[in-house]
Parts: sequence; C-alpha cells; structure tokens
Amino acid sequence: MLRYISAEMQKMKRTFSMKLLWIAPLVPLLCAYGSGQHSGIYFWYVAFLPGALTIMCSLVMLKDSKLKYHALLSLPISKSKAWLGKILACSVLLFLACTIFFVLMFIWGLIPPYNRIGYIPTAELFAASALLFITFLWQIPLCLFLSAKFGIFVTIILNMLGNIVGGAVFANEYMWAFPYATPICAVGPVLKILPNGLEPNKGSFFLNSSYIIPEVLLSIALFAVLSALTMAWFHGKEAK
Repeated sequence: MLRYISAEMQKMKRTFSMKLLWIAPLVPLLCAYGSGQHSGIYFWYVAFLPGALTIMCSLVMLKDSKLKYHALLSLPISKSKAWLGKILACSVLLFLACTIFFVLMFIWGLIPPYNRIGYIPTAELFAASALLFITFLWQIPLCLFLSAKFGIFVTIILNMLGNIVGGAVFANEYMWAFPYATPICAVGPVLKILPNGLEPNKGSFFLNSSYIIPEVLLSIALFAVLSALTMAWFHGKEAK
C-alpha cells in the first residue's frame, strides 16, 4: 500500500497542492490579525480548511483525468488499491495541513497581545486540530469521486456549499449528525465558539461535550463507507 501512497505523493511534488499546505494555514492568521486565536481558528475550519482540502483532492485527480485514466487503468495494478492510495495520500495532506496550522497557532499564541486576546490553551488547540482532522476525513473520498465524475469546479462549488450550509444551518442539537456539520459540532465544546465565531451562551448546545465522541465515530464510519464505495466504483471503471 505504501508504494501507491508514495506514487501519489510523487505526483504532487512541485504542484500547487504542496504550496497550499503552507498557504491555507497561514492565511487565516492574517485574516484574524489583531483579533486573536479564536478568530484565526474560526476562519480556518469554516472556510480555509474545507477550501484547501477540496482543491487538493481535486488536483490529485486532475492529472489522471486529463489522460482519461489511461496511464492508471492500463497498468497491471489493483485499481482499488490505486484509488485507496489517492485517499490515503490526501489524508496525509490533511494531517500535514492541520499540523502546520496547530504549530502556527501555537507560536502565534506566544506573541503579545495575542496571548491575551482570544487565547486558546495549547491542550484545547491540539484537541481541536485532531478533531478537525478526523471530522474532515470523510470529505476526501467524496471530493475525489466528485472530481473524477464532474471536474474540479463542480467539486469545489458542491463541497464548499455543503460546508457553508452545514456550518450555518445544520450545526445544532437536532441536526448534529448531518455530515457537513460534524466538524463544527465536534470542536464547538472544545473551543467554545459558535459557527459565527462568537462565544455561546451558558447552556448552549456548543458547550455540550457529550456530542464529541458520536461525531468522531460518525465521521470515521462515513470515511470507511465512502472509501469502500468509491473503491468499488473505481475498480469497475474502464479507460475511455
């Protein structure tokens, strides 16, 4: 399996995907300049993380789709493993992006006055970064499939729309199981931030930590199911 992942990572060398690993975590901090860590992480998980992940997944598919998958489907390799290699390679990119953001936010929190304005303790920042990595995983096989089926622009529009609607409409105690709402519902009790970036009132759903584990389990299960379904779809795909 490692050679499939390595092959995908080699394809991404010197591409915009690798630059995006640094650009995407840095921009939220610039957008929140003067506002503190709370604003920075809000910009990150609401806009820049889903946007960067969608673009990276789409770019992973771009080279193969331009060649109508001839270079991939004509080789004597397992199609299912080749697709899984793409999923896992994108998972590595997501992990690296979340790690880079955590490190940048940690450093930012050491600099006055940001260590006093909207400061997030290191343990909570680490927990939120880990939860965002897990709860965004399921979007990888979905974005790869959408990109292979409809192209990069449709994928970006559909997935960003899902993230925006999921965060603005479905992130509540009644619709917390809506897949696109899982990141915000999971990190809400950790960061104590509403989807609009403000602090929740006492007794708010976003202070209820009992939803964290169900959100994590739901995200992992959805990642596994979507990975299996898209692997089966790609296994039956023929080069045109």
